[in-house]
Amino acid sequence: MTNQAERVYRAWNILTERAKLRIPITYKQLGDALGMHHRPVRFILGPIQSYCLAEHLPALTILVVNQHGVPGSGFIALDPDRFEEGLEEVYAKDWSSERG
Repeated sequence: MTNQAERVYRAWNILTERAKLRIPITYKQLGDALGMHHRPVRFILGPIQSYCLAEHLPALTILVVNQHGVPGSGFIALDPDRFEEGLEEVYAKDWSSERG
C-alpha cells in the first residue's frame, strides 16, 4: 500500500520533470500517475507547496492545473495575477539540485 509520504515524493519527481519539459499537469493526470483519484491530490500538493514556501523556492505546485488551466483554490504560494510569471520561475529553476 502506498503511503502519503511516498506519494509526495513521487509527485515531486513528476512535477520537477514537468517543469523541465515546461508542461503543466492536470489534477486528473497527476492523480492517475499517482494511482489515486484526483480530488485528494490536494493533500499531496500541500506539503510540496509548504516546502517550496519555507525554502524560498519557486511555487512548483503552480504546474498542477484544473480543467480551466489554472491552479485550484488551495494554491496560495503566489497571487493568481502572477500566474504566468510564476510558471516562468518554475520553468527557469534547475530542480535537479533540489530534494523534495
